[in-house]
Amino acid sequence: MLRKRYQLCLIQVFRKFNLPLEMAAVVKTEQAKIYPKPEQARFAKGFTLIELVVVIVILGVLAVVALPRFADLGTEARLAKLESLEGSLLSAANVVHTKALIEKKTDCATDPTVVVEGRTITLRCGYPCPHPNGIANAVDAVNGFTWVGGNCGGQLGAIDVRLSDAPDPANCRIRYASARQNRAPALTKIITGC
Repeated sequence: MLRKRYQLCLIQVFRKFNLPLEMAAVVKTEQAKIYPKPEQARFAKGFTLIELVVVIVILGVLAVVALPRFADLGTEARLAKLESLEGSLLSAANVVHTKALIEKKTDCATDPTVVVEGRTITLRCGYPCPHPNGIANAVDAVNGFTWVGGNCGGQLGAIDVRLSDAPDPANCRIRYASARQNRAPALTKIITGC
């Protein structure tokens, strides 16, 4: 049916402009080479402006939905870095404590020292004291971290290890509190500023 309509249209155009009908056959033959089936000629236009706009809008919506998900990766990376540091602090404290047990240096009344891997570490109740000469010497956490405070005096000493590249380093930290006679050092993680 479409073929007949097309042929009639073609014949009418040629008659209107007084062209020989033999040329219509040539046009028809050339058209048949390009579009072997008449249905194909109907779909050979390309994309309309509306179709392109709809695709752009869909891509825009996807970008708006996906962007916050990927933008939050920085926070997740900082949290992972803080958790890694927490594990390092616990491991280092346990290694130093084992060395202190072997050397019988677990007295809470004094602050003895042990040497681990060539580093002198000050102790408090057999664990690294919360001081740059204590736990900070036991852990390789220099890059990206800032050690704030710290003292070995008494059982209330504590040191904060802050993540330097956090939006609010004071609230993106781990607090290492001194060991006591009846407990190991306490770690407190604060992540509200990460």
